[in-house]
Amino acid sequence: MEQNGVWQEAFRVYAYMTDKHHQMTLFSMANCLQEVAGNHADAHGLGFVGMRERGLYWVLNKLKINALRPVKGGETVSIRTWVSEMKPFSHRHFEVLDAAGAVVATAYAVWIPIDAASHRPKRFETNELLTVKTGAEMLEPEKLRDLEGSWRRCADRPVRFSDLDRNGHVNHAKYVNWVMDDFKKDYENMECKSLIINYVGEVLSNERVEIFYILKDRTLEYMMKVKKSGRLAVRARLSF
Repeated sequence: MEQNGVWQEAFRVYAYMTDKHHQMTLFSMANCLQEVAGNHADAHGLGFVGMRERGLYWVLNKLKINALRPVKGGETVSIRTWVSEMKPFSHRHFEVLDAAGAVVATAYAVWIPIDAASHRPKRFETNELLTVKTGAEMLEPEKLRDLEGSWRRCADRPVRFSDLDRNGHVNHAKYVNWVMDDFKKDYENMECKSLIINYVGEVLSNERVEIFYILKDRTLEYMMKVKKSGRLAVRARLSF
């Protein structure tokens, strides 16, 4: 449902969307955000099919999720999303509300249109989707830089079929899952307050990804590289 440029959908948090503590995982949250964004874009002919007809597809460039409180299994949440700017990239905002209307999470995503033939960013402007500002917009996720220090390897992951999306590369929510898997390994009872991810390059089927981290105070910095080539794929920052 859309009103004045703001799209809203409700989701029940089912058991398969939760962890061992019966709390909604950040991976499930990222998937729901992706679903709502896609439905909003589809309604204006700018989803997967509409962009494919233009010879384009969307790739997530930056994502920030702020978790204000854990969401329990069995809750119903409503996700509101709107686009504040479309030139040259899509700047999309989210609010996640509980049944009482309280905000339990916020998010900001920057999507880039990619030319399907060249796999390069392509300027794309449209008036088909209303851009609005509600006053609840977050600051744009920052561009994460390389840090000096001793990076420690925490994982060496093969890319499996279930990691891929319909563009043929690792879905962005999977990287959220990989970061949270490492975080919860040592901090199971701690809550992620904020996660920023910069998507630098695509990762394809049958590649392997090495994940490295640095811990500073209550912040974990992550770097993901394609193992064979050493090519950087993702930077991330998790605060807890």
